[in-house]
Amino acid sequence: AGLQVSSATLERRFGRAGMTAIEDAVDSGVDEIGRVCAEEGIDAGYVKGGSLVVARGPSQVPAMEAQWAGLEAAGRDGHYRRLDAAEVAQRIRVEGALGGVFGTQYASMHPGRLVRGLARAVERRGGIIHERTAVTDVEPGGGSGALRPVLRTQRAELRADTVVLAGEAYLTQLR
Repeated sequence: AGLQVSSATLERRFGRAGMTAIEDAVDSGVDEIGRVCAEEGIDAGYVKGGSLVVARGPSQVPAMEAQWAGLEAAGRDGHYRRLDAAEVAQRIRVEGALGGVFGTQYASMHPGRLVRGLARAVERRGGIIHERTAVTDVEPGGGSGALRPVLRTQRAELRADTVVLAGEAYLTQLR
């Protein structure tokens, strides 16, 4: 569930409502993945076990306190708990642990199994997946819905009412 940006940065960029909407979407996405895995019978090893950041010595306590203060200031502390040394020890044995922050909205899973399971679910519903096809250009459809998006490859143009661009950072290579 973690974002690689702080709540404070999101709030500066998008305002309080925007920050809350982004973080709520990320949090609910974790539960949605679990729901879909259960509903579709996808064995992705989904386990919603949370996350734990531990301060292992006095030098790390200020960073942990700053993290907690940031969560409180952003109103995000509802999905987190501040733990003292004894509470950390109940969860995991870490030499020198002085405290921690536990986040409830985190899960682990096998990403390859998840992707393959999702692909099978899409195909069962009639979706067509074109793997190993390099897209060289994307032409967005019109806002009215009259124009359909066009994906250009080396061999063909693909048009569809709905196109899911699932290329992660590779999408930055397109205009």
